[in-house]
Order: sequence, then C-alpha cells, then structure tokens
Amino acid sequence: MEKAEFDIEIARLAGLEYIDYCRESKDAAKRLGITKRELDRCVKDTQPRVNDERFVYSEGSFYHWTGRIWAELSDVDIQKRFVSRYDGAHYGISGVVRLDQHKAKSIIKFIAQEMDGLL
Repeated sequence: MEKAEFDIEIARLAGLEYIDYCRESKDAAKRLGITKRELDRCVKDTQPRVNDERFVYSEGSFYHWTGRIWAELSDVDIQKRFVSRYDGAHYGISGVVRLDQHKAKSIIKFIAQEMDGLL
C-alpha cells in the first residue's frame, strides 16, 4: 500500500465515531499490514475526535478539550455523549437496543479501557 493510500485510510478511521472505529479497527489493521496497537497510535496522532470534540480517558476519569483546558466530564455528560444516543436504536428487522443502568456502566467501562489504550 502506498503512503498516500495509507494516510487517507488513517484519516478516514480518525474521523469515525469511536464506536465505529472500534468495530473497524481490527480489520483495518490487517488491511494496512500493521498491528492494532500501531493503528491506534497512528489514529491518535491525527487527534481522534468524537462529535467534533477531543476526549481522553486518564487516571480514572473522562476529559474533553474545551479549547483552553482539559475539563473532566461528569457522569451525566458521559452518559449523554457515549451511551444515551444508542438507547432505543434499531438493529436488524425488529430489534431495539434497550440499555439499563448495568449495561450503560458496562459500556462506559469498555470505552474507558479502549480509550486508555489510545494514550
């Protein structure tokens, strides 16, 4: 794969929402001929964004860039930005995602683990 094609694919992956990146990253790494860890680093270097904002997970908390400082996200903000938009989403012919508090906490824990690996 040529460098230009590689860079285009990395930029495309960096522009995905986090959940979509997680779905595609393993296969994308294989296509690009690099490890998942190397892909994560390449994507991080292009400053991945979720909803046009930068997010990180560090030292047990989520933070977002305000343009001036890194501000800690409250539990409500985390719920709104990463989980709530999927509650009630449709899948398949008649499936509907129903997220209770236990599932929401599990999703947040998974996102934290994945984002921690990007730092």
